Amino acid sequence: METPLTSGQLDALLDKDAETADMERRLRELRKKPDKNAAAIKALEEEVQKRAQELADGHLAEERSKCLAAEYGGRTMGALPLCDDAAYRDAEAAYMKMLESDHADAAALQRLIDTMNERAAGIAHDMNVADRAKYLPKALRGVPLRALPLDDDDEFRRLEHERARAAGTPGHKAEVEALEAQLLARADELARARLAGDRAYLAPEPAGIPLELVPLDEDAEFCAKEAQRAELKENGKADRSGIALRETELNARAVEVAQQLKDGERGKLLAASYEGIPTSELPLDTDAAFHEMEVERLRRVRTCADADADAEVARLEDEMRNRARDLAVSKKASERVMLRSMETPLTSGQLDALLDKDAETADMERRLRELRKKPDKNAAAIKALEEEVQKRAQELADGHLAEERSKCLAAEYGGRTMGALPLCDDAAYRDAEAAYMKMLESDHADAAALQRLIDTMNERAAGIAHDMNVADRAKYLPKALRGVPLRALPLDDDDEFRRLEHERARAAGTPGHKAEVEALEAQLLARAMSWHGPDLRATAHILRRSQRGFL
Repeated sequence: METPLTSGQLDALLDKDAETADMERRLRELRKKPDKNAAAIKALEEEVQKRAQELADGHLAEERSKCLAAEYGGRTMGALPLCDDAAYRDAEAAYMKMLESDHADAAALQRLIDTMNERAAGIAHDMNVADRAKYLPKALRGVPLRALPLDDDDEFRRLEHERARAAGTPGHKAEVEALEAQLLARADELARARLAGDRAYLAPEPAGIPLELVPLDEDAEFCAKEAQRAELKENGKADRSGIALRETELNARAVEVAQQLKDGERGKLLAASYEGIPTSELPLDTDAAFHEMEVERLRRVRTCADADADAEVARLEDEMRNRARDLAVSKKASERVMLRSMETPLTSGQLDALLDKDAETADMERRLRELRKKPDKNAAAIKALEEEVQKRAQELADGHLAEERSKCLAAEYGGRTMGALPLCDDAAYRDAEAAYMKMLESDHADAAALQRLIDTMNERAAGIAHDMNVADRAKYLPKALRGVPLRALPLDDDDEFRRLEHERARAAGTPGHKAEVEALEAQLLARAMSWHGPDLRATAHILRRSQRGFL
C-alpha cells in the first residue's frame, strides 16, 4: 500500500486496532482451507488493506497537522495532492522514518519539515497558477501573462489566495466569480504599468501638479511613447497626425503619472482611512486647501534638503492629515444622513462607532461610493444598497442595544424573557432608555442619575410584562367568575396566582410546552375560582343586588 509510514509505524497502528485484529483472526481461520475459502480470503484481505489505509491516512493526517500549516495559498492542507509530489513524498518518508528513531536529530527533522512546508507551498502555488487560465486571458494589453509579475504583486496574490479559499468552500460560486473579476482587473493594472509613455507638449499642471514636480522620467510607459514620438519626428516624412496622436496620449499619461505621484505621497503621510472612509475616497483632488498644501510639500521634498525645509514639511503633513480628517468627517456625515431618521435610542455618535467597526457596513459603503459616481445610471442599485445599509445599521443598533440592556435589565420579568418584551413600543421606556444612552456617551456621567434611569427602565419593563400577562388572562379565564367580573378580583395581590401566571408565561414562551401551558391555565382558573370562596359568593350577591337597584 502507498504510505510514507514505516512498516513499524503501520504495524503499531494495526496492533492497536480491534477491527483489524478481528479481521486478521477471521483470515487465519479462512486460510486453514485456502482452496475452499479463496474468494472469502481475497475479499477479507481487501478489507484489511482498506482498513490499514484508513489507519495510515488518519495517522498521517495527525502527523501532518503537527508540522504543516493549515493552509497554503488559500488552499487547505488536506486539499493539496501532496502524495503526488515526489520531493514531498521523499521528505515525508524520511521524516516518518526519522520519527521512529529514539535518537532523531532535531536539526535534521526540522530540515525535513522545512522541505515539506516548502513543497506544500509550492504545490499550492502551482495549483493557483494553473487556475489562472480559468479567469485570465493569455495576454493583457498585448503583454503575455507570463511576462506580468503576478507572483510578486501582493494584491494579486492576496486576491488569488482568497479566490482559492472561496473555490474550496461549497456554495461560494458568486464570491469566486467576484474575486476572479478583481484578479482580472488587478492583472490588467500590472499590464498597463509595463506599457510606456511620453513628456513633450504637456499641460503645465497635469492633475494639478506643476510639470517640473512630476517624475515622468521614471515612468516606463511615458518613456516608451516619448521614444515613438521622437521616431515619428525624425522620419523624413513627418507623420503629423501620428505625432498629434502621441502627444494627446502623452498628456493623458502625464495626468496619470501626476495622479500616481499624489497617491504615492499621500500613502506615505496619510492614514489608509479616516473616520472609516478610505483615504482614496476622500475629495482630496478637488479640495483647494488640501491641494495648496500638497503642492507646497512636494516642492519642498523634491527641491529642498535642510532642517528648515524638513520642519516645514512636517508641519504641512500635519495640516494635510488634519484636513483629510475634516473632509472624512464631512463625507461620512453626508453619506449617512439617510440613517439619522432611524428609530433607535442610540446617539448618532454611538451608531457611527458601531458602523465604523463593522466590515460588512464598510464594504457596502465602499460599494455605495462607487455607485454614486454615476447616480443616474445606478439609481436603482443605489436605492437597494442604501436599504441594505439601513437594514445593517438597524441590526447593529439592535444588537448593541440588546447588549446594553443585558447589563441593566433583568433576564426575565413576569415569566417573560426581556427580549420578548415590546420595550420600544412603550413611550416611557423609550424616553428613559434614550436618556440613558445619551448619558453613557458622556465621560462624566452622574452615577446616581444613571441609576435612576436604570430603575425607571426596569420598572417599565416589569410593567410591560405585567400588562402582557393581564392581557393573556382573557385566553384562559372567563370575564366573570360566579358573577364577579374578573377585574374585581385581586389577582395581582395573590402570590400563588402570580406565581402560576409567571410559570405560564415562561412555558408559553418555550416551544413545545403546549401541554404545560394548558395545565397551568387550568391551575390558574382553579386558583381564581377558589379565591376565598365565601367572599366570592358574597361579592357576587352584592353585585347582583346592586344591579337590581336594591343598594
